[in-house]
Amino acid sequence: MKKIIMLIILFTCLQNQSLAGLERGNGGDFVICKQDGVIQSVNLLDYYEGEVLRNAFANFGDETESLDEMVYHVLDRVKKFDLNRYQMYLTWYKTFFQETKFISNVTFYDVKDSFHLFFKKNCGVQQVAYQRTKPFSWEKRYIINKDLWDIAPLKVKAGLVLHEIFYREALSYSHTTDSVLTRRYNSILSSEEFETFTKVEYINLLSSTRLSLDDFIIKRGSRHQRFVEVQDNYTNYALVCRDGNQIISAKAFDITQGSYLSDFNMILDGEDIRSSKDRAISLVKRLSFLKDFKLIDNLTFYIKSFDNRIKQISDINIELNLFEQMVVSSKNCRLEGVIAHFYQDYSYSKSTIINKDIWNALDENSRAAIIIHDAVVESLLYKSRWCFNCKKYFSKKAREITSLLISKEVMFFDREEVKEFVGIMWKEN
Repeated sequence: MKKIIMLIILFTCLQNQSLAGLERGNGGDFVICKQDGVIQSVNLLDYYEGEVLRNAFANFGDETESLDEMVYHVLDRVKKFDLNRYQMYLTWYKTFFQETKFISNVTFYDVKDSFHLFFKKNCGVQQVAYQRTKPFSWEKRYIINKDLWDIAPLKVKAGLVLHEIFYREALSYSHTTDSVLTRRYNSILSSEEFETFTKVEYINLLSSTRLSLDDFIIKRGSRHQRFVEVQDNYTNYALVCRDGNQIISAKAFDITQGSYLSDFNMILDGEDIRSSKDRAISLVKRLSFLKDFKLIDNLTFYIKSFDNRIKQISDINIELNLFEQMVVSSKNCRLEGVIAHFYQDYSYSKSTIINKDIWNALDENSRAAIIIHDAVVESLLYKSRWCFNCKKYFSKKAREITSLLISKEVMFFDREEVKEFVGIMWKEN
């Protein structure tokens, strides 16, 4: 009897392992919004991010088309530039449903591969699909939550299928650890904007999403081609105090947790009537003693162009960066994401998303600190544009640099000390 019980337990564990222990970095997600417990909308995370970040809306032609027609509509966009990749995708699509198992009455464990940074309030991101990279002969490659599949609109189903096909290619490369770039690739390919792409822009898209360029003979650094390199998403924070859902106060995390004493009133006496951007520029210009005017001009440029890069959105949650460990202890206060920095794909996209509700609750000094922080991030991204795994590094480095730039102590550092501290901002290309 004991042997039978042990066998049952072992079989159960193996069953659970086969579902929860799939290879890392292999999930498709829906954004599901509810009101009073009733589902109001279902969207693919790829398309939700595309709409908010890039103004890129999924377009499959005629909305009355079948699932097959919608998928073919998007794949045909690849065909005009990249016949080999199109044929690979087409082959995978033709066997997709043969390689898929739909499961009902289950809640999928969330594979931490999406690294999404925001979603609307009353909405949540739910895992809808898993993908095995190396299934055994008796296993299915794709596992899909049938309950969520059934409630999704047809174009969301088509988008999920495309996501898994594109992700299949991405997962074949050893550098792929999450689905961020696949979501970007899917949202752009599925959008109307892609209809106007040139071949060079398509190659830039492949480069930015780290897909193979083997079929295109292009050398890095060629003056005839512009390569767009991708950087990791990045989040900044504010210490937000609330009474229920109402924001009572908010302060930039760089000020509350900085290593130095913040200083925003060195330039003017009495009431400071400067805007947040003017305060930020004044603080950066204190670095003139370094006699490195290229650095000052660089940071000033990013500060002045801040409004052009941002998109303010109300009623959203920006998730905290999973790569940074921080402890904040304050009654009724907690750390909340106020700004999410993304790689800017194309001219119609924005690189920075701001939680408008928190932003409006910040004073000018906190806004100045966040603007400086954003300028530092832009500089780091540009100077380290070949670095693909810099989330943890940027998170720490940008905060340290911002903490110094807004401090009183910076005036007492000598030139070599500041250069050593800032480090990578002086790094040659």
